[in-house]
Amino acid sequence: MSRLQVPYALLALFIVALVAFGVWTLIQPIMQLDDTYAELLENGQAVEGRVVAIEATNVLLDNQPVACFTVGYARDGGERRAVFEQRVPFTDLPRVQPGLVVPLRVGQDGQAVIDLQRLNAPVGGE
Repeated sequence: MSRLQVPYALLALFIVALVAFGVWTLIQPIMQLDDTYAELLENGQAVEGRVVAIEATNVLLDNQPVACFTVGYARDGGERRAVFEQRVPFTDLPRVQPGLVVPLRVGQDGQAVIDLQRLNAPVGGE
């Protein structure tokens, strides 16, 4: 390898590393959303809450929109609020609009997610 080729090889390696870091930076928050949802579904307390606000994030994950929700719920004798981002299938969006009651899973630290499994459960346990 000539002296001229070494800088180009280092430049190419730097560009590959930069692209890999950029992709990882984009994927990490998405993986964290899914991990939080799974953790709260398994260990969170099931409560009912009311959607206070919903904002678009302009992010699609697996062709499902990620929205920022503000919800209110009762816990430990008081009213609480939680703000979180969650992906919601387009078919479920009409059932998670402001003013509607939704099933939530809430962690000890106050983190919350909309429980899409209970949201989609048939009425009457059928």
